[in-house]
Amino acid sequence: MAAADESRAMIEAFCKWCQEQSCEMSRVRIEQTSSGLGLLAAQDIKAGEIGLSVPIDALLTVAAAAKTEIGQTVLSSAAARNRGVSAQALMYIVMLDGWHNPASRWHSYLRLIPATHNDPLWWTDSERQERLAGTQLFHEAARHMAQLRDVYDSLFPALSQQLPSVFPAERYTFQAFLWARSSLSSRCFSNKQLSTWLHSDGHELPELPALETEEKSLVNDCPAALCPLLDITNHNPDVEVHVGLVRSAGTIHLGISATSAVATGCEFFNNYGSCRTNLQLLLAHGFAVPKNSADTLPVKIRSDDSTRPELQRKALELAGLNTAEVHELSLSDLLPVKLLALLRILCMSLDCLDMYYVKEGAALLQKLQSPVPVEYCDRCEMQVLSTLEGQLLNQKSRIRPADLSAASAPERHAAVYRAGQLEIISEALKEIQRRRKHFCGENGLLEESEEEEGAEVDPEEEEPEEEEGWPRPAGVKRPRYGVEYAMWCYVKRLKVLRDGMLVSLCCSCSSFPSCFVKSAS
Repeated sequence: MAAADESRAMIEAFCKWCQEQSCEMSRVRIEQTSSGLGLLAAQDIKAGEIGLSVPIDALLTVAAAAKTEIGQTVLSSAAARNRGVSAQALMYIVMLDGWHNPASRWHSYLRLIPATHNDPLWWTDSERQERLAGTQLFHEAARHMAQLRDVYDSLFPALSQQLPSVFPAERYTFQAFLWARSSLSSRCFSNKQLSTWLHSDGHELPELPALETEEKSLVNDCPAALCPLLDITNHNPDVEVHVGLVRSAGTIHLGISATSAVATGCEFFNNYGSCRTNLQLLLAHGFAVPKNSADTLPVKIRSDDSTRPELQRKALELAGLNTAEVHELSLSDLLPVKLLALLRILCMSLDCLDMYYVKEGAALLQKLQSPVPVEYCDRCEMQVLSTLEGQLLNQKSRIRPADLSAASAPERHAAVYRAGQLEIISEALKEIQRRRKHFCGENGLLEESEEEEGAEVDPEEEEPEEEEGWPRPAGVKRPRYGVEYAMWCYVKRLKVLRDGMLVSLCCSCSSFPSCFVKSAS
């Protein structure tokens, strides 16, 4: 059978299944689109009108999976008693059984899911290295792969050895688990949508299938469900939709409606989340959105808390700050105030910090959202900005330039992701330069030549000498903080700062140290 004929046959089998399950799909039809299968409007669909819906008892939830024959076999197996079963593993096994077993309730649905996926877990190690090196997604992909391996190893090959006729080894492979993982992550709906009415009409929430006593030992690591038909809708970040419970022909369904009308022949889209970053989209769905306004660059401080001065500990606690916190840089928030506040605590002198701590009290965090005046600490703000600048330059150098004309779809989507990361870095560097110039100008710390717009800084600077343990240009009562002076301080000084963070960069090194800030991993 030709591929096109086979695809049409599977679609027809699935549509027949939808009719048998009493799905409401009269307003849409399944068609091939530029993004794969999608739903086109078979008639004009009004704004707020339910476009399609599926009975809740047709959904593949963890509770439903636990009640299947193979689910019960898994839960009663010796492997499960010895090691326990994660809800993810149970869902994957039921999905794989359903794909192979025509007697499964979800067989026609599962056969419609593509046999391969484009998310980074399907790439080779060298492809992930080439496409994602220097990004947070590189670490996330490795973490998810390791987590999937743990889920698989918790039951296999033990189940195949104990019950080879039920769990044949050639069927329940790690690659098969990878398919199930990517199928679930790319198509699932949140369980929260199963507890919300789409239209508030005073109805009580239905009692959904619950886990039996012996099933409650499942590790609850899968707060999601597969929703046949609804999951064929493709993503459009520009549309607004609502998903929730509705009544249809006397039964309760999970339905979806759009806030804008959809004309006949146009695609009925879903929105997987307007706040979904390209990291989240690429990891879960295998695609990225160009110019994604939700994109962020995760950053967190790295320092040795064991050597932190007690005053810094108290100040961090008073301000509600944590060095382990991940800070998200975005085009709308290039330098988050909490990140700057945290760095100011770590970079200012202890005398200055003591004054802030005593004077500001509960208002410490609010006060730290503004630069520390040079009268209080003449080096703090420049250290804060140079620390961030050095890390961003380092990270930029490790991310491959984005080629949006790459041959394969995975390469193009990875390039879109990298382009978003590089744009945030570039704009954050510009913001650091702007703030440095503004700070120096406000405090009279610029050279006369630097105060002129576009003037270049003289690269031949007199060698600064140490004064009271800190570098300071000879003959100057207080620092001249032009860009070049700040970078001299940053590169030349090999000191353990007062919070215990080590700058480990030799003067001959061509890269910037990343010991203060790193990508969240």
